[in-house]
Amino acid sequence: MIKRLTKDKLVNFHFFSICFLGASILLPENLRNISLFLFVILIVILALKKPKYSATLIKPLVANTSLFLILSLSLLYSSDLDLGLKRLMVIASMPVFSIGFYLINSTYTINYDNFLKKFYLIFYISTALFFVCVLIQNIFNDHLNEFIFRDYSERINSKYGKYSMHPIYASLYISISLLIATQISHYFKSIVKRILFYSSILFLVLILVMLARKGIIAITTLLFAVYFLRKKNKKVIYTYVSILIVFLAFSYFIEPIRNRYMEFINAFFNSENGTLGSTSYRLNIYKCALAKIYDNPIFGCGIGDTKGVLLSCYQEKSNIFNGLYFNSHNQFLSAWLSSGILGVLALGYMIVYNFKLAIKRRNFIYFSIIIIFLSALMTENILERQNGALLFSFFINLLAFKSLQEAPQEE
Repeated sequence: MIKRLTKDKLVNFHFFSICFLGASILLPENLRNISLFLFVILIVILALKKPKYSATLIKPLVANTSLFLILSLSLLYSSDLDLGLKRLMVIASMPVFSIGFYLINSTYTINYDNFLKKFYLIFYISTALFFVCVLIQNIFNDHLNEFIFRDYSERINSKYGKYSMHPIYASLYISISLLIATQISHYFKSIVKRILFYSSILFLVLILVMLARKGIIAITTLLFAVYFLRKKNKKVIYTYVSILIVFLAFSYFIEPIRNRYMEFINAFFNSENGTLGSTSYRLNIYKCALAKIYDNPIFGCGIGDTKGVLLSCYQEKSNIFNGLYFNSHNQFLSAWLSSGILGVLALGYMIVYNFKLAIKRRNFIYFSIIIIFLSALMTENILERQNGALLFSFFINLLAFKSLQEAPQEE
C-alpha cells in the first residue's frame, strides 16, 4: 500500500498539511496541532519508502533541531521528569517539522512558488476571520463599550475557552498576516475585493494596536518602513506615514493603551515596585533568572527543574511576586537556565542560521518573520506554549527548506 503512494500524492499530502496549519487558528487550541500529526504520518510514510538523503539540506535540519536535542539531554539531570517531559512535548514540533521538511525535500524536488501564495492566502484570511469572529462575539455580548480597550487583551487571553489565546501569540498571528498581505494583494482585482482586503488590513492593524504588545508593534512598524522605502514610491510612503500617525495618535489618546507604554517607561525608574505592571515584573523576573543561571552556568538545572528554581527566588521576593509564578519571559534565559551554555548557543545558532539564509536569499518575508520571532523570544518564552512553538517551528522550517530547494547550489 505504501509503495502505491506516488510522488504527486505525497507532495499533495504535504501541501495539505501545510494549508491545514494555515487555517488552524480557526480551530480550538486542542486541535491546532493536527498538522503536526499529519507531518508525523508523512515522516512514517517516507521512512517506509526509503527516502533519499541530501547533504545540502542537513544544515537546516541540524540548526532547527539542535535546541530540542540539547533540552532533551538536560532531562537526564532533571529531578522533575514529568514536567520536563511535558515541556519537551510542547516543543516536539521542532524536530517533527524539521524532519518532515527534510525528508520530503531531500526525496523530491518541490516547487513551492505557486503553492506558497495559496498558503499565504489561507493564513491571512483565517487570521482575519478569527478576529472578525472575536469582534462579532464582543458585539453580541455588549463588550463594545467604554471598557473595550482596557479589557480586550485579557478577554482574548482567557474568556473564549479553547479559542482563547495569549495576546503575544495573537499579535504574532496578526504581524505575520500583515507581512503576508504584501504577497497576496494581486489576488484581489475587483474594486469590491480590494476594498474588503484593505479594510481587513486596517482592521488587523487596529487589533494589533489594541493588543498593545510593544515589541512586536515596534518591530512590525520598522519592517514595513523598510519595505515601503525599498519600493521608492512616494505615494505609498506618504500613505504609510499617514496611517502610522493616525494609529500613533490613537494609541496616545486611548488611555488604557497609553498607560501600557507609560508603564514601560516608568518601570525603569522604579523596578522594585511590583505594582507598576508587566514591565516591572519582567525586570525582577530577569534578575531571578540571571541569579539562578549564575548558580549553574555550564549545564543549567535541567528542563524539568526550571519552575522550581525560579519559584524559590520568587518566594524570597514575596513583596514583589506575592506568591505568583512566572516563567523567565525570555527564551534565551530559559534555554540557559534549562540546559546551560549549550542550550543558549543552540537557540542562538538556530536564529543566526535562519537569519543568514534569509539574507542570502534576499527573502523579505523570511527575514521579517525571523526578526519578529526574535523580538518575541527576547520578551516571552514563546517556545513553551503550543501556539508559539507551532508557529515558530513551522515557519522557520518552511522558509528554510523552500529557500534551499530554490537554489541548493549556493549553499
